Amino acid sequence: MFKPGQSGNPNGRPKGTKNISTRLLSELESDLPELLEATKAKALEGDTGALRLLLERMIPAKKSESKAISIPNLAKAKTLTEKAEVIIQAIGNGDLPPDVGSQLISSVGSVAKIIEIDELVKRIESLENAKQ
Repeated sequence: MFKPGQSGNPNGRPKGTKNISTRLLSELESDLPELLEATKAKALEGDTGALRLLLERMIPAKKSESKAISIPNLAKAKTLTEKAEVIIQAIGNGDLPPDVGSQLISSVGSVAKIIEIDELVKRIESLENAKQ
């Protein structure tokens, strides 16, 4: 039985030891061209699993790229509710893509939660100070 703070393997893994993924890759490396060709052939025959495998591994998913945007009325909005309404209006007007608008609305919601937590902490501190 090990004592708290004592490693079960104090010397660690021996140098040069490969993990299972590295060993498997080494074993398959010489066969990769044939395996790729076989997978491609299956995909071309209509095997959707092979097709998905090829597409997911060979063509990386496109990441969303957003350029800087300007929402003129956002700075004028005083409350978080007003800010959210301005964002929704910008989406409705076509000035803002819905996915970006959704991210902004989520951000407004996160800010609201942070403000709420800050206010709760202040109230608790006030109550504790009043007790003393």
